[in-house]
Amino acid sequence: MTGNPAPTTSGCASASVPNTKDKKYTCSATNAIGSAKDSVTIKVDTFKPAIALSVPTNNASYGLNQSVTASYTCSDATSGVAPCVGTSANGALITSTPGRQAFSVTAIDNAGNTTTKSVTYHVGGAAKTPVLSLAAGTYVGAQTISISDATTGAVI
Repeated sequence: MTGNPAPTTSGCASASVPNTKDKKYTCSATNAIGSAKDSVTIKVDTFKPAIALSVPTNNASYGLNQSVTASYTCSDATSGVAPCVGTSANGALITSTPGRQAFSVTAIDNAGNTTTKSVTYHVGGAAKTPVLSLAAGTYVGAQTISISDATTGAVI
């Protein structure tokens, strides 16, 4: 601090401010006329927010229109999360479009730090109609029949 008359004692100095939610710094000075002090609260956050992406999982395969919904959360212990946005809203169906899909979540904390987490997954097309080896009709005696399905991963 400077002034007239000059301070005889001063509690002011440079300080390194750590990552903190609230850190109070006080500066004081004394001169021949008296004492004065002032405080300031500083918040510092240089850490990126965290993203927990539960669904979809990386390289997962889901059926077309299978009941699979996006599931993710964002957190930031220092300044708090501002937006937390995914390719689809949290809780929204993610299996309505067939093919390879990309999914990402971006979080921005209140200090402006940004992070993104991304995965890819596959949504299969509609199931193919099973094929019966015996044509429809009336038969006398025992018949042998087989069932096949061209859908990858189908269980008969």
